Amino acid sequence: MTTKAKASSVGKRASQSIVDVFRREQRNLLIRLVLLAVLVLVLGQSAVSWFALDGFEQELDPQLHQKATVVGNALAEQFTYATEELEIPVQGLVGVEEYFESVLMANDDIKYLSLFDDSGNLLFVSGISRGEMNEIMQAIENDEVQAHSYGSAVGAHFDSVFEVSGGNGANSELHVGVSSERVRSHLREIFLEVITIVVICWLVTFEFLLFFIVARVEKPMETIWRIMSEGARGKFSSWLPVRSSDEIGQLITSFNRTLYDLRHRYSDFVFDVKETQDAQIDSTISEKIEEIHHQVRRRFQFEKGRIMQIEAADRIRVPLFLFIFSEELTRSFLPLYIQKYAPTDLMLSTELMIGLPITLFMVAAMIATPLGGGFVDRVGVKKVFLTGTVLALIGFVGNFYAQGYVDLVLFRVLTGIGYGLVFIASESWVSQNARRHSRASATGVFVAAVFAGIICGPPIGGILADRFGFEATFLFSASLAVISGLFIFQVFGQSEKAEEDSNQKRTRPALILGFKGWLTLLTDLRFVSVLIFAAIPGKMMVAGFVAYLVPLYLNDLGHNEPSIGRILMLYGIATLLCLTIGARFADRTEKYGTMVSLGTIVAGLGCLAALLSNVYIDPTTAVVLAIASLGVGHALTLTSQNSIIQQVAERYRYTLGRASVIGAYRLCERFGMVAGPMIAVALISGFGYVGAIVGFGVILIGLISLFVITNLTRANTPMETEVGLANE
Repeated sequence: MTTKAKASSVGKRASQSIVDVFRREQRNLLIRLVLLAVLVLVLGQSAVSWFALDGFEQELDPQLHQKATVVGNALAEQFTYATEELEIPVQGLVGVEEYFESVLMANDDIKYLSLFDDSGNLLFVSGISRGEMNEIMQAIENDEVQAHSYGSAVGAHFDSVFEVSGGNGANSELHVGVSSERVRSHLREIFLEVITIVVICWLVTFEFLLFFIVARVEKPMETIWRIMSEGARGKFSSWLPVRSSDEIGQLITSFNRTLYDLRHRYSDFVFDVKETQDAQIDSTISEKIEEIHHQVRRRFQFEKGRIMQIEAADRIRVPLFLFIFSEELTRSFLPLYIQKYAPTDLMLSTELMIGLPITLFMVAAMIATPLGGGFVDRVGVKKVFLTGTVLALIGFVGNFYAQGYVDLVLFRVLTGIGYGLVFIASESWVSQNARRHSRASATGVFVAAVFAGIICGPPIGGILADRFGFEATFLFSASLAVISGLFIFQVFGQSEKAEEDSNQKRTRPALILGFKGWLTLLTDLRFVSVLIFAAIPGKMMVAGFVAYLVPLYLNDLGHNEPSIGRILMLYGIATLLCLTIGARFADRTEKYGTMVSLGTIVAGLGCLAALLSNVYIDPTTAVVLAIASLGVGHALTLTSQNSIIQQVAERYRYTLGRASVIGAYRLCERFGMVAGPMIAVALISGFGYVGAIVGFGVILIGLISLFVITNLTRANTPMETEVGLANE
């Protein structure tokens, strides 16, 4: 190696070292900034939640007490009328307990009603047994009570007494009891509702905060460092677009001005050199000047520059999150809304008519996904995303104006087509902008946006539907879809056009994969192994285990709908919390196949924990453990398996089309959602709920064992090794 080459190599290493230091410092700054923002948000929302819960409790006390008072006074007046006006003795009243039962059914906050004569003898009681009522009275007589706004706190009840006047001056007593457990249940439900809203607020705030930090701070600074790194190698021809007037925008403007001044000075230098060369009489000196000028031109580059685009995979995060959020807003009430329009005069069952629009939505999304992949390869991501957004917008507005069942079905199908197009366009954007050694982290952006939308949408949609109605919630969804489309205009820049121009110079892939294209993919060992042994089982678990088996089992264990919803929410939260860690570890080790295996094993072992039900842990804890393990396992698996598929898509980029390969993968993957409920039904019928959970775990571990064996058999092929895959 020559002295110049050595110096150049040392210069490159030094510039790269400087860039690495800058990146570490920037990452540490961003981490501190995000943590500070989250801390402030947590403290503020915790304080608000505390005061809100205290206010709820203060409001709940008088309302329950007032209800008991209203019921007690109304009953006491009726009994007084019977004993005084009608002169019926208390002991001679008939149908009292049946009447008490009807009152309790109409007022679920009231636990029991009882009537005593003037001697303290229990005549009538409903809601609890006579023995329990006698124990309450014994505690009251022995002064084993505590004063409370509801009345006397006796054990698990609050007892209030109302006087019933008798015709002969003998007064009876009516006791109205409110369950203390009922009160605690109300407060517990309110507390969990507040926690749910707080978590959703954190997720939404985090999504927008991360987007603006990345778009406005991290990526511009990283691009500046890339230009500085080029400058260390003698290239001063690039410059940055100015997209804001804030501090970062001012920094970019100053940086561009410095580069412009440097290029201008070089032009002056070239002019001076030319004049000096032309002024020489001695040709030897003139040739020497020309040689030095030629060396300067080889060492430094000031011409034929380009705009250094600030494009990154994670800039799709907020538009995709908003779009998924808009669709998920309708998830909590959609069956009830469909039931309003479902015809009842047909031979088909009501359940089938309710499920049909939901099924057709999923079918439309499945079909639109591979078709959208072909369109992405031809017209680009931006047009496909905006087309999907417009179709979904029409679908949401159409559902708002729907006049019948057929209208509703057609507009749901239109929304499904839009959903499929946006989904494949977003994933294609991530695939286009993912760097070779950070594919899992880039994929994590896509997965995180989807999961955040799935977690946040249904609870907020339920609240909106309860406050404003089903139809109005569709307008909220339409508004979010519009905002998502507006964000796209800021996300896509010149790199999209450059991608299209590059594709036009080559043979354009087919719009739809033909027989040869499918044959090529289905004979690719990596594509098939990830699809059959990881992707399809993952969707099977989501549709069969999380969405079907768990709600039925929890309902059988006595949980109500809000409780079931919160437990199911744990799956998405666990996935989001572990997603970044799993993606970074996969990129650092470049062992994506190993991460797929590890994540699936974690999910399978979590299901096998159901074997401990009723022995070491209670059934609900076993279900929670299985759901949490599945979330952690999918966090480790999803980004790595998508990274492998992106590598496969990159290989067939100019033959089958990158987006077409991803679309084909997504289409095949969704067969797991079809098979999941059917497998769950078969397992439940044969082995019961606990056996079905264990069965899912056995299936996962068995399939991932085949995945490991398949990877071992191809490990001897150089291009199929983990490191080889990562560096293709």
